[in-house]
Amino acid sequence: MSYLVVLKKRPEDFKEHLMIVKIKKWEKHGKFAIGTLIEPINKDKYSLVETATQGILSENDLDDSPFPDDIDAEIPDLDITEQDIMARKEFDFRNKCIFTIDPATARDLDDACSVEVLGDDLYEVGVHIADVSHFVSPGTSVDDIARERTTSVYLVQRVIPMLPRKLCENLCSLNPGVDRFSFSVVWKMKGDGTVLSTKFGKSLINSCCKLHYEHAQDMIDDPDREFDIGQLPPIYNGYSARTLSQKINILNRLAKRLNEGRVKAGALSIQQNKIQFSIEDKSGLPVSLGSYKSGDSNKLIEEFMLKANGSVAEKLVEHYPDNAIIRRHVGPKKHVLEGTKKVFERMGIEVDCTSSYSMQEALNKLQLSPK
Repeated sequence: MSYLVVLKKRPEDFKEHLMIVKIKKWEKHGKFAIGTLIEPINKDKYSLVETATQGILSENDLDDSPFPDDIDAEIPDLDITEQDIMARKEFDFRNKCIFTIDPATARDLDDACSVEVLGDDLYEVGVHIADVSHFVSPGTSVDDIARERTTSVYLVQRVIPMLPRKLCENLCSLNPGVDRFSFSVVWKMKGDGTVLSTKFGKSLINSCCKLHYEHAQDMIDDPDREFDIGQLPPIYNGYSARTLSQKINILNRLAKRLNEGRVKAGALSIQQNKIQFSIEDKSGLPVSLGSYKSGDSNKLIEEFMLKANGSVAEKLVEHYPDNAIIRRHVGPKKHVLEGTKKVFERMGIEVDCTSSYSMQEALNKLQLSPK
């Protein structure tokens, strides 16, 4: 008996069910679509939150099935050979002070930063990304599944990883105190954010600390603070909290200069409040919510990730002008800007919406206004 027949005869049985439906047709002026009921998401099998989660996954065609049991067997173990060291000799940064800054809940640490003072107003800044390609070869099962998933999916209460946990939480996670394969972009940069040179390469790193955004923010808020034992995560490779604080504050100053350059070039930044939930372990239900506050430490990482992405895009276009596929952020559409201007006018606020730059200037002034 089909679900449709049962639904017609016993509609109360499905009152609290979510249904997976395949839409077959939707008339141009029709109020409802015509489709087929595939199956219910069983409320007896899942909790309330998990039922809703399964609905979201199904609606967006996201695969949360477990990885095959034997998939770890095709992933090589971490084995840094003399050949690897020679091949990455120019980019062997294991003796550099490199660190990660991530949310407190992060388990997969895929990017790290470093900065060295080269001279008066001259710095070497590095962004180091986990080198997944060292462990995943084209045509393998891991590669095929990752191609299908395309990205890790972050839900409120869990993560659906793109890669097996052996990779994303171990071999390709830039955990502190251990050698890791990485890919680095390194800039020689002036204090005003001007880039003098850029180089790219497969690298080796050994992160000295797994910092949370809150730790880095504490260092930015109070650069001279002396941290007591236990206030920071373990620091490896002989470095100190003082050294980390100095480097984070240098990166913060450079990040602000980079941001100023992007804004002058017409970048539009509209900050929206992010809601975060606290989840009760047993039921999976939210017990509280609040607004996630993004500070300078978040913006620091954001700026250097943007800079790294931009540098890589420029390199791709330079060497593969006919084949490079890059992301392009087009300017705001004229009718959208005009509509935005009218919204502000109805509130008695004068905003110049002739361009993204002028709009950003107006928004900055509005944010600083005592009103």
